[in-house]
Amino acid sequence: MATIQWTDVAQRLKWEATPEGYDRIRTVWLKHCDTELRQDMEGLLSTLTEDCVYTVLRTTATGATRQRWDGQEGARAFYTALFQAFPDQNWQPEAVVMGPQGVFSAVVLNARQVAPWAGIAPTGQTVSIRMFVYFIWAPDKGKFGGEVVYIAPIAE
Repeated sequence: MATIQWTDVAQRLKWEATPEGYDRIRTVWLKHCDTELRQDMEGLLSTLTEDCVYTVLRTTATGATRQRWDGQEGARAFYTALFQAFPDQNWQPEAVVMGPQGVFSAVVLNARQVAPWAGIAPTGQTVSIRMFVYFIWAPDKGKFGGEVVYIAPIAE
């Protein structure tokens, strides 16, 4: 699955919201979150399509960066780096919205960073990173086709 294009957005807006569809998305998303918290790689990958795409967009005062990982092996590399950088993760959810297009969440990761991740150099100190995450739903496969992670600086 490629990054969402505007024509895809228009098509996705036509998708009907149904109780059954909502329940399916919610169930898969909760499994995804649970397995991520437990750093259960195989459980996590089971919530993703084979052709999933992970994109991280990071904005700083000096510019923006973009990273991309393709397929299950790309997702494995993405999560391996995340787990290595933040072995003890503390997530603070701020908001979540679900619909037939997927899930959009706002979260803050508070954790000691011991390795680089998403272009952020490790400090060995506890950091707070605000992320806005779009979990892209693939209704034909009943899984997520990846994530777009927007990293925003937190004002001190």
